Amino acid sequence: MQALLKNKLRSLCFIVPLFIFYIIIIFRIFSLALDQFSATENLKKSNRAYKQPDILDRNGVVIATNVPTTSLYIDSTRVKNPESIAAQLCSTLNDLEYENLYKVLTSKKKFAWIKRHLTPKELLTIKSSGVPGVNFYDDTKRIYPHSNLFAHALGYTDIDGNGIAGIEAYINKAGLQRHDAGITPDKYVQLSLDARVQSIVHEELIKAVSRHQALGGVGIVLNVKNSEIISMVSLPDFNPNLQNKAEDVQKFNRASLGVYEMGSVLKFFTVAAALDANIVKTSDLYDVSTPITIGKYKIYDLYKFKIPEVTVRDIFVKSSNIGAAKIATKLGIEKQVEYFKAMKLFSPLKIEIPEKSTPIIPDKWSESTLVTASYGYGIAVTPIHLAQTAAALINNGIFHNATLMLNKKSIGEQIISRSTSREIRKLLRAAVTDGTGRKASIKAYSIGGKTGSAEKVVNGKYSKDANIASFIGVLTTLDPRYIVLIIIDEPQGMHHTGGAAAAPVVKNIINKIAPILNVTPEIYGLAHELVM
Repeated sequence: MQALLKNKLRSLCFIVPLFIFYIIIIFRIFSLALDQFSATENLKKSNRAYKQPDILDRNGVVIATNVPTTSLYIDSTRVKNPESIAAQLCSTLNDLEYENLYKVLTSKKKFAWIKRHLTPKELLTIKSSGVPGVNFYDDTKRIYPHSNLFAHALGYTDIDGNGIAGIEAYINKAGLQRHDAGITPDKYVQLSLDARVQSIVHEELIKAVSRHQALGGVGIVLNVKNSEIISMVSLPDFNPNLQNKAEDVQKFNRASLGVYEMGSVLKFFTVAAALDANIVKTSDLYDVSTPITIGKYKIYDLYKFKIPEVTVRDIFVKSSNIGAAKIATKLGIEKQVEYFKAMKLFSPLKIEIPEKSTPIIPDKWSESTLVTASYGYGIAVTPIHLAQTAAALINNGIFHNATLMLNKKSIGEQIISRSTSREIRKLLRAAVTDGTGRKASIKAYSIGGKTGSAEKVVNGKYSKDANIASFIGVLTTLDPRYIVLIIIDEPQGMHHTGGAAAAPVVKNIINKIAPILNVTPEIYGLAHELVM
C-alpha cells in the first residue's frame, strides 16, 4: 500500500509541473494571439474600411486605381536590441533616418509603422535579411497610371488612400457618406474627361508655354450641350504619384482656382447682353475715333479703324475697347449687372473638385466699373467660369454648370434667347474670318472665337509686361459642340496677345481632336453660313 502511494506521489510530482508548463505555454500563445489581435485592430484604425474606387475616363480608360502593396510595422514593446535593428533597417531602406527610426523602436508603442508601401525589392531584401521583430501588412496604394496628365482634375490621396484634393476628395466625401449609411461604394467612378483629348491639350499647352516662356497656362475643352469637361489642363502641373514632392505652384489649379481679369473675351458677354436686351443691333454704328476718358485714365483701341464710325459687328470682330465701352454705357449698370449675374459671372463654381474660386467683383458697381467690365477689367473670374458661360451663349442660350462627371443630370437654364445665340455665333465666326482670331482659322471647319488680352496688376499697377493672353474657340459655329479655351499666363516677347499666342494653340488642338470627337468636316456646309 505504501509502495502504491509512493508511486502516485512520484506521478503527481511529474504530472503537476508538466501541467503547469502546459498552462504557461497556452497562456503565452493566448497572450501572443491577443497582441496580434491588438496590432490588427490598430491596423484597422489606421486603414479605413472604405477604399477609393477606380476612376475611369469617359471611354473606360483607368486613370486612377489601387494596387496591393506590403507595409512594415513593429511592436516596439518587444524590441530587444533597437540599435541593431535600426542600423539593419536603415541599411536596407535607404530613405529611413537612424535617429527617427530609433525613436520609433524605443517608443514602447505596441503598434508603429516603419514604412508604408514597400517596393518589391525592399520587401525581398527585408525578408531575406531576417530582421527580428518586424511585421508585414498587406496594404493598398493609390496610383495614377498617366502620371501628370490628369493631375489637377484627379487630385490625390494621402498615404492611407483618403482623397484630399481634386476629384479624389469629392469621391472620398461621397464614398464615406455612402459607407456610413451602409451603402456599398461604387466599383468605379466614370469622369467626362477623354484621355485622348487630354493628352493632346496637355502636349499643345506645354509647347505653347515653353515657346512663349510663360508662367503657365490653362486648356479646357467643354461640351456645349451639357458643359461636361472633356479636357482640363493647368500648367505647371505635378505627378500625383509623388504629390508630396510637388511645390505649391505646381498644385495650384489655374483652371478653377485662379481668378483673372480676362480682358477682351468679356466683350463676348457684353455684346450678347446688349443684343439680348434689344439695346443694339449688329448693324448699329458707333464713333470709335476718340479715346474715352474715365477719371485719370484713357481708353484706347489697340487696332485703329480707318473710318470714325463702325458697326457693332466691327466692334466685336476687331475687338474695340472704345466701342464695347459705348455699348455698355447704353446698356446701363442695372442691365449689365442683371445679365452678368444671369451668366453666372458672379456665382461660385459648382464643379465637383474642392479647388475653386468665387469671382472677384467690386463692392459697388460704378460708372467706371460699367465701362471697364465691358472689355474685361474690374471683374476677375476663373477660366471655367469663362468656358461654361461661353458654352451657354452659343448653345441657344442654355446654361449648364461645368462638370467632371459623365452623364450627370442637369436641367439647363435659359440665360439669353435662341435668336441672340444665333447672332453671337455669327459674330464669333466673323472674328475668325475677318478679325483678331484669324490664326485659329481652319478650312475644314467653321471655327468661331474671341481673343482676349489683359494686363495683370503688378505691385498695385497694371503692367504692360505682364499679360493674360486667351482665346475662346468654338467647334463649330454651324453645329456648336465644343468650346476650346486656351489661356497663356504672361507670355514673353512681342507676340503676347490672345490672337498671336493663344489662337494658334486652339487651331492646333481642334485639328487634332475634331476627328477623335467625330466632328465631321464642313467643307460643303460653309457655303450655307450666310443663312444661319
